[in-house]
Amino acid sequence: MSRLSGFFPAGVVRGLIVGVCVWLIARIFFRFTGQWFLDEVPLTLLFGFAWMTVSSAIAVWFVVRWFCPSREVLWPFGIALVVPGLFGDAFITMLFGLIYPNIGGRLAAGYGSWMLWGYGVTMASLLLFGERAVKDRSTESGDAHAS
Repeated sequence: MSRLSGFFPAGVVRGLIVGVCVWLIARIFFRFTGQWFLDEVPLTLLFGFAWMTVSSAIAVWFVVRWFCPSREVLWPFGIALVVPGLFGDAFITMLFGLIYPNIGGRLAAGYGSWMLWGYGVTMASLLLFGERAVKDRSTESGDAHAS
């Protein structure tokens, strides 16, 4: 991994790895529960968007808190965090009915809009509270000086 870290800007490799892991976990979750969140009923869709907004913002807080190395690399980390999902979900949208037989191919456009909303919430969360979410690791290692 050190060779990759030298090739990419700081934070990118970690962001990509975390992004792939989070994306895979979310896709597995959606594979078994997506039919309850993505539906043609407007109230169900509204609930799904609301649930995604809150859960995505909370997830961003914890992912940044646990995995972003520093405030200086927040944006490279954050962009790398969403890139695997953007590419992966573009592919999934093309093969939606095959990948998500629990939902069916007729809701691929709804899935695409839901995912774009989620990535927008992720980026907005990074913008709104990302810097506050980054854990100050200098105090953990005892490097901070008491005032």
